[in-house]
Amino acid sequence: MSCGLNCADDTRQKLTKSFGWSEADAFTQHDVQEMCRVLFDALERAWKGTTQENLINDLYQGEMKDYVRCQECGHESSRADKYLDIPLVIKGFGETKAIKSVEEALFKFVEPEVLSGDNQYMCEKCNKKVLHSCAMWLCSRVTDAHV
Repeated sequence: MSCGLNCADDTRQKLTKSFGWSEADAFTQHDVQEMCRVLFDALERAWKGTTQENLINDLYQGEMKDYVRCQECGHESSRADKYLDIPLVIKGFGETKAIKSVEEALFKFVEPEVLSGDNQYMCEKCNKKVLHSCAMWLCSRVTDAHV
Protein backbone atom coordinates (compact mmCIF):
# COMPACT_ATOMS: atom_id res chain seq x y z
CA MET A 1 0.00 0.00 0.00
CA SER A 2 1.45 3.31 -1.07
CA CYS A 3 0.70 6.58 0.64
CA GLY A 4 2.52 9.01 -1.64
CA LEU A 5 2.42 12.79 -1.45
CA ASN A 6 -1.19 12.98 -0.26
CA CYS A 7 -0.28 11.12 2.94
CA ALA A 8 2.72 13.43 3.57
CA ASP A 9 0.47 16.47 3.04
CA ASP A 10 -2.13 15.04 5.42
CA THR A 11 0.52 14.34 8.10
CA ARG A 12 1.98 17.84 7.75
CA GLN A 13 -1.48 19.41 8.02
CA LYS A 14 -2.33 17.39 11.14
CA LEU A 15 1.01 18.27 12.76
CA THR A 16 0.58 21.95 11.88
CA LYS A 17 -2.95 21.95 13.31
CA SER A 18 -1.78 20.18 16.51
CA PHE A 19 0.52 23.14 17.21
CA GLY A 20 -2.41 25.53 16.84
CA TRP A 21 -0.96 26.97 13.65
CA SER A 22 -2.61 27.83 10.37
CA GLU A 23 -1.28 26.72 6.98
CA ALA A 24 0.59 30.04 6.69
CA ASP A 25 2.32 29.44 10.06
CA ALA A 26 3.77 26.17 8.75
CA PHE A 27 6.12 28.17 6.52
CA THR A 28 7.24 30.62 9.22
CA GLN A 29 10.69 29.98 10.61
CA HIS A 30 10.72 29.04 14.31
CA ASP A 31 13.79 28.49 16.47
CA VAL A 32 14.25 25.23 18.35
CA GLN A 33 13.41 26.72 21.75
CA GLU A 34 10.15 28.18 20.45
CA MET A 35 9.26 24.92 18.71
CA CYS A 36 9.96 22.98 21.91
CA ARG A 37 7.76 25.36 23.92
CA VAL A 38 4.89 24.96 21.42
CA LEU A 39 5.30 21.17 21.52
CA PHE A 40 5.31 21.15 25.35
CA ASP A 41 2.18 23.33 25.45
CA ALA A 42 0.40 21.04 22.99
CA LEU A 43 1.37 17.95 25.01
CA GLU A 44 0.21 19.56 28.27
CA ARG A 45 -3.17 20.37 26.69
CA ALA A 46 -3.50 16.83 25.34
CA TRP A 47 -2.54 15.26 28.68
CA LYS A 48 -4.78 17.49 30.85
CA GLY A 49 -6.72 15.32 33.30
CA THR A 50 -4.54 12.23 32.71
CA THR A 51 -1.74 10.66 34.73
CA GLN A 52 0.70 12.31 32.30
CA GLU A 53 -0.60 15.81 33.11
CA ASN A 54 2.59 16.97 34.89
CA LEU A 55 5.12 14.96 32.87
CA ILE A 56 6.76 17.96 31.17
CA ASN A 57 7.29 19.78 34.48
CA ASP A 58 8.34 16.56 36.23
CA LEU A 59 11.04 16.00 33.62
CA TYR A 60 12.15 19.47 32.53
CA GLN A 61 11.27 21.99 35.24
CA GLY A 62 14.09 23.15 37.45
CA GLU A 63 14.49 26.04 39.84
CA MET A 64 17.06 28.77 39.61
CA LYS A 65 18.03 31.03 42.48
CA ASP A 66 19.22 34.50 41.49
CA TYR A 67 20.80 36.47 44.26
CA VAL A 68 22.99 39.43 45.09
CA ARG A 69 25.33 39.35 48.03
CA CYS A 70 26.88 42.45 49.58
CA GLN A 71 30.64 42.09 49.88
CA GLU A 72 30.66 44.63 52.72
CA CYS A 73 28.19 43.09 55.21
CA GLY A 74 27.39 39.71 53.58
CA HIS A 75 23.64 40.42 53.33
CA GLU A 76 21.97 38.39 50.59
CA SER A 77 18.81 39.15 48.65
CA SER A 78 17.42 36.38 46.45
CA ARG A 79 14.49 35.12 44.43
CA ALA A 80 13.67 31.73 42.95
CA ASP A 81 12.49 31.27 39.37
CA LYS A 82 11.28 28.12 37.66
CA TYR A 83 12.62 27.24 34.21
CA LEU A 84 12.18 24.63 31.49
CA ASP A 85 15.39 25.47 29.63
CA ILE A 86 18.55 27.47 30.15
CA PRO A 87 20.34 29.78 27.72
CA LEU A 88 23.99 28.96 27.10
CA VAL A 89 26.33 31.32 25.30
CA ILE A 90 28.85 30.38 22.67
CA LYS A 91 30.76 33.62 23.07
CA GLY A 92 30.17 35.96 26.00
CA PHE A 93 29.34 39.63 25.47
CA GLY A 94 32.56 41.58 24.93
CA GLU A 95 34.72 38.45 24.99
CA THR A 96 37.11 37.49 22.21
CA LYS A 97 37.38 33.78 22.98
CA ALA A 98 34.55 31.35 22.19
CA ILE A 99 33.39 28.76 24.71
CA LYS A 100 34.68 25.30 23.78
CA SER A 101 32.18 22.89 25.37
CA VAL A 102 28.75 22.52 26.95
CA GLU A 103 30.47 21.93 30.30
CA GLU A 104 32.36 25.22 30.00
CA ALA A 105 29.14 27.01 28.99
CA LEU A 106 27.36 25.61 32.06
CA PHE A 107 30.16 26.83 34.32
CA LYS A 108 29.96 30.23 32.62
CA PHE A 109 26.19 30.27 33.16
CA VAL A 110 26.50 29.92 36.95
CA GLU A 111 29.68 31.97 37.32
CA PRO A 112 29.20 34.87 39.76
CA GLU A 113 29.04 38.24 38.08
CA VAL A 114 30.81 41.24 39.56
CA LEU A 115 28.46 44.20 39.29
CA SER A 116 29.89 47.62 38.52
CA GLY A 117 28.67 51.12 37.75
CA ASP A 118 24.97 51.33 36.92
CA ASN A 119 24.57 47.55 37.39
CA GLN A 120 25.20 47.73 41.13
CA TYR A 121 22.38 47.38 43.64
CA MET A 122 22.12 49.26 46.90
CA CYS A 123 22.34 46.88 49.88
CA GLU A 124 19.16 47.19 51.94
CA LYS A 125 21.06 46.35 55.13
CA CYS A 126 24.20 48.53 55.07
CA ASN A 127 23.26 51.02 52.29
CA LYS A 128 26.43 50.31 50.28
CA LYS A 129 26.66 49.29 46.65
CA VAL A 130 26.44 45.53 46.06
CA LEU A 131 29.29 44.21 43.94
CA HIS A 132 28.46 40.53 43.63
CA SER A 133 25.64 38.75 41.81
CA CYS A 134 25.19 35.01 41.52
CA ALA A 135 22.87 32.47 40.00
CA MET A 136 22.55 28.92 41.23
CA TRP A 137 20.16 26.34 39.95
CA LEU A 138 18.63 23.12 41.12
CA CYS A 139 18.61 20.82 38.14
CA SER A 140 15.68 19.08 36.60
CA ARG A 141 15.81 15.45 35.50
CA VAL A 142 16.33 16.59 31.92
CA THR A 143 17.95 19.95 31.22
CA ASP A 144 17.18 21.56 27.89
CA ALA A 145 19.82 24.10 26.92
CA HIS A 146 19.78 26.42 23.93
CA VAL A 147 22.53 28.52 22.39
